[in-house]
Amino acid sequence: MATRGVTIPSLQKAMIFEGDSITDPTVLMAANLKYSALAQAAITPFPQGSNFAISGTGIVQIAARAAAVDASFSAPSLTERLLFLFDGANDMGLGAATLVADLKAYCLARKATSPGLKIVIATLLPQTTSGFNTFRDAVNPLIKADNSWYDAIADFAANGTMGCDACAANTTYYSDGKHPTAAGMPILGPIAQAAIQTVW
Repeated sequence: MATRGVTIPSLQKAMIFEGDSITDPTVLMAANLKYSALAQAAITPFPQGSNFAISGTGIVQIAARAAAVDASFSAPSLTERLLFLFDGANDMGLGAATLVADLKAYCLARKATSPGLKIVIATLLPQTTSGFNTFRDAVNPLIKADNSWYDAIADFAANGTMGCDACAANTTYYSDGKHPTAAGMPILGPIAQAAIQTVW
């Protein structure tokens, strides 16, 4: 483009989403219906970035993808960097304390690699999976108790339609007791957007 006299400005701001199937733009529904896309679309100017979420993964797999996330924030032209992390739906086996410790370690490592990085962490949604709500009802308070490793919370769990223990059984908003439907995602989108815009 430069040979044609067109100057393309360098990217100044970059946003990355990371997580599991609820964030993965390739599964469950069209990418533009996901909470992440809805949150981005509501921000002006539209924030550029990537979505690294992969269905079925947890914090162990997310940590293994860290180099790709770090590389996305490495451009010297960037003046603002934001990571939105929504994980935990597949981590019940770790236990609440271990999951939160692992999330904290991951986020602090990303901040160390990308100085100035802002991180938005999401609270866990309910499931009908046996034992999961007990797990997530322990995780969410632990996340809120220590804000030293993130900059804002997208408190999905605080929403009365999507976040209560019984909410996951409502088939209008949850397709299978775990994944939000196309009716549930528009409730999550503004929560994510508001949290992002407190630090973006």
